[in-house]
Parts: sequence; structure tokens; C-alpha cells
Amino acid sequence: MTNSPPPWDANSSPHLSAEINVLIVSDDVTFLDSLSQTLHIRLPTLGITSYISSGAAIGQISATEYDAIVVEFRLLTTDGEQLLATLRATQPPIPLVVVCKIEEYRRAIAVLGQEAYDIIPKPISWEYFAKSLRSALYSRQINRFKAKTYNEEQSWLTNQQMLQGLKVLLVDDDADSRYTEEIMLLSFGAEVLALCSVQAALVQLEQFQPDILVSDIRMPLQDGYSLIRQLRRRSALSGGEIPALALTAYADEEERTTALQAGFDLQLAKPIELLVLGLAVALLAGRIGEF
Repeated sequence: MTNSPPPWDANSSPHLSAEINVLIVSDDVTFLDSLSQTLHIRLPTLGITSYISSGAAIGQISATEYDAIVVEFRLLTTDGEQLLATLRATQPPIPLVVVCKIEEYRRAIAVLGQEAYDIIPKPISWEYFAKSLRSALYSRQINRFKAKTYNEEQSWLTNQQMLQGLKVLLVDDDADSRYTEEIMLLSFGAEVLALCSVQAALVQLEQFQPDILVSDIRMPLQDGYSLIRQLRRRSALSGGEIPALALTAYADEEERTTALQAGFDLQLAKPIELLVLGLAVALLAGRIGEF
């Protein structure tokens, strides 16, 4: 693959100086220990706070700026109404990752609707859990940077240098969407190869050597899931580990889970805002945010 692109100007880059904080709420001590150990290994810079009840955690949400919250579903159905109300009031919203027993999974989806960023049944795949939480943190950072921009009119987010030096492989079968997304990425300084099919992307992959993949999901013949699965089977030198962003018109929790399990690092809804697309690619490339 290509060498790492030159870093964006540090004077204009909004790297987070504060620690990324995650709140875990579970009365299962064994689960808490396993989860903490997993996160320390896979996401070692996270700050982790844990409580054994929803009620005990509520006061901390307003006192600490958490970037994601992990909670057991059974706690939400007992003393969790106030916790959910507190989360709904936070702006930007804090992503909620819910863990449940396998037999509670469908009920959890029905009860939480779109309020949960992800609902993960036990027994947990720790690899998937870490990936889901990282995706939730990306989502949180995008919302925080958006709010900062709109509130303070930060000019750096419209700086044409934000993605300078990054090579983006864009795959979308819809000509209008592909053109719009390409223009968006070009406006931030990225080099873009825009293609209309999975087959074309796989042919061009090694020659173009992208730093980031941005792909639509719903495409004829082969879809975005097929593309990312074939990509992840390749070696790192052949592009198998490049960060990947999925774009889909279906923004529900089930679609997000499927995208992450297939191999994408982040999933966002279409039509996508200019600022959101730029931030998402910058985050995946390590240009902004650190965790």
C-alpha cells in the first residue's frame, strides 16, 4: 500500500486532548472484568468507569463527558428509565451499546428501537464488541465536531487540506450519488477514484492503492458486503486492512451490525452531509481524534 500520507497541519487539526471516556453499567462482575481487560488490550487509551446499577450511573453522566455507554439490557428494564431519559437529553447524543442475553435480543430491539447504537447478544465476540464500540466512538466524535463547527464556526472543518494526501476508493453504482460523493471528497483535498461496481474496485485496488474505502452497500450483482469480505481476505500489503466506510440508505441498528460484522469500520446513512463525510474519512484515516 501507499506510504502514510503527510499529517494534516497540527495547528489546524482538532486532535482530542482529553481522554476518551466510556461508562459501563453492569451488575455482572465477571462480565465487567472481562470487558475491562478486553478494552485495555484492544483500545488501550480509553478511560473506563463502571457502575453496578443504572441509578448509580445517572449522576456521573452530567458530571463527566462520556463518549459511549455500555449497559446490560436487564438493567434498562428495571431501573433504567431515568438513565434513558438522561441519555436522550444529552447533546450531541451519547452512543448506547447494549448487551443482552441471546433470548432477550428481539425484545431489546423492540424496546429500544433506534435508541441503541448496537445491541450485542451474549456470548459476546470480544473482537466484534471492540469494533462496535470503536464505531460508536467514531459516531460520537463526528457529532461533537459537527456541534463545535456549528456553534463556533470553526473554519478548519471546511479547510481544503483536511484530506490532502489521502487516496480514497469510492464505490457506488448510482451515478448521481457517486458524483456528489466524489465532489465532496475532492473538496477536502482527497484524491478520489470513483467506480460503479465491486468488480471494477477489485481490479483497480492494487494499482490505485487507496488509504480509505468508501462504499455503498446496495449494489446489483455484488454488493458492498461482498466487496468488504473479499477485501478483508487479502493481505495487509494487498489492501486487506485499509479502513472502510459503508454508506447505506438503511440506517437501522441491524444494518449497522451487518456492516461491522462484514468488515466495515463505520456505517453512515445516505444521503450524507458534506461535513459528515469529510469528518468520517478524516477519523478513519487518523487525521482527527485519537483513541
